[in-house]
Amino acid sequence: KRAMVNLGYELEFSATVNTSLDFGYNAFRFEPPNANNQGAGGAGELGSDDLLFEMTTFITPSEQFSALVGGTIYQQNGDIGAGSDYSNGWYSAYAQLDYRPIDQLKLILGGQYNSIEGLESDFVPRVGAVYHLTEKLGAKALWGQSFRAPYAIETSVNIPGVLIGNPDLEAEKLSNLDVQLFYTTSNLELYLTYFDYESANLITQAQASRS
Repeated sequence: KRAMVNLGYELEFSATVNTSLDFGYNAFRFEPPNANNQGAGGAGELGSDDLLFEMTTFITPSEQFSALVGGTIYQQNGDIGAGSDYSNGWYSAYAQLDYRPIDQLKLILGGQYNSIEGLESDFVPRVGAVYHLTEKLGAKALWGQSFRAPYAIETSVNIPGVLIGNPDLEAEKLSNLDVQLFYTTSNLELYLTYFDYESANLITQAQASRS
């Protein structure tokens, strides 16, 4: 059983400053199978109630400069088996600046700070540049990192014989480098791309060993 509600509102303070507010509620209920995947497992109805609030402000004082700043509050609550009730708070703040020192060049600088209950705080940056040699020919280089903390279903779930969480999981960390040459017209698009991807602490499922 699922229920989802999403609400959004925009505030326009001036021609150069506006803010978006977003609220989301997600509810999930299920009755897990037993170890043989036959019928209910006796754990009763489990599930979660998640609340997400995000506020982002966009600032565009000129054609040469734009910025955004924002943050999120994410509250997770639920029961995922054998009395494994949980209540976790996730918080983040982020910003990005785009600057054009000349018409042909755009520079990008940004980052996000993450604070997750039970984990060390973390900061992930992003930098980039886009340069147009001509109106049709250009190049870009973008490098950034992303961060994903483990969910309660990955750390605290306790359905014996079906799924057991690992409370010692660390957050995933991904790094991406994207370098591209591009040529575009009204009838043709050509791209030559180099993409490099690195990951650390990827969260996956593993079969438990049997004694």
